[in-house]
Amino acid sequence: MIVFVAGVAVFFYLDSRSQTPTSQATWITVVWLTLAGSRAVSQWLQLGTPLYTSDLAPEGSPLDRMVYAGLLVSGLLVLARRAQRVGKLLSANLPIILGFGYCAVSLLWSDFPDVAFKRWTKAVGDLVMVLVVVSDRDPRSAMRDVLARASFLLIPFSVLLVKYFPDLGRVYGRWDWKTYYTGVTTDKNTLGVICLFCGLASLWRFLGALRSKEKKRWRELVPHGMIVLMVLWLFWIANSMTSLACFLLASSVLLATHLNSVRGQPAVVNMLVGSSICLCISILFLGLGPGVHLVANPEPNREPTVGDWI
Repeated sequence: MIVFVAGVAVFFYLDSRSQTPTSQATWITVVWLTLAGSRAVSQWLQLGTPLYTSDLAPEGSPLDRMVYAGLLVSGLLVLARRAQRVGKLLSANLPIILGFGYCAVSLLWSDFPDVAFKRWTKAVGDLVMVLVVVSDRDPRSAMRDVLARASFLLIPFSVLLVKYFPDLGRVYGRWDWKTYYTGVTTDKNTLGVICLFCGLASLWRFLGALRSKEKKRWRELVPHGMIVLMVLWLFWIANSMTSLACFLLASSVLLATHLNSVRGQPAVVNMLVGSSICLCISILFLGLGPGVHLVANPEPNREPTVGDWI
């Protein structure tokens, strides 16, 4: 564990030295994103409801409410100091504001208004965290730092839990006792999602550093190259095929856009993106995917299981 912690510390150090520092307020978003991509504080402390159960209490945990409320208030204080920039952003994105407004009004006819209000508040927190990033003086650098820091926390510690702390990083099927790898999350599909998210973010940084002519570009190549390798290993053991397919499609487009023959040609990029969308539609709705036949025609004398759909 000491080796992993030291390695993560080195990743943070190299990444911080490779680019111009951004606002410290981005750490609020990093903490929020890390909790959203892993487990709630009460789950890490193993308080209340067990981690892997479908009977989660709808009212949630008081400890989690305190943590999220603290992060939300901190984010609002940051936005209050950037009122002018935030106002311009909100006025340019009125449909989003209207959507949140409709969700707030829908609380009036909800069967569980108190629970719905708590979840709406958490959704507002997501919007606040996005605004903290995009209202920064350098939004691109702020987004770069948030994605990198979240990746340095979620991916290496997922590897650590899977390899050396199976009680935390693995679960077993209720009926077949098959091993499922979860890492810092609570199920294999969520692990696949964070691998997709963090893997693409690190691949973006890795390719950007690869094209750079700076002498110290290795400070980006090393940590983000390691994250991509860890993501590929987690994909291999987690068997989260949907996330893996999305990662391969997005990576193909990302790699293509970094080729000299493609850069500067929007028509080619649009064609690549359109082809990826058509491929997804064909798999989902036209039955061209390799796993669709299994779902539509399960083995004789056997009911389809959850695993057939994943």
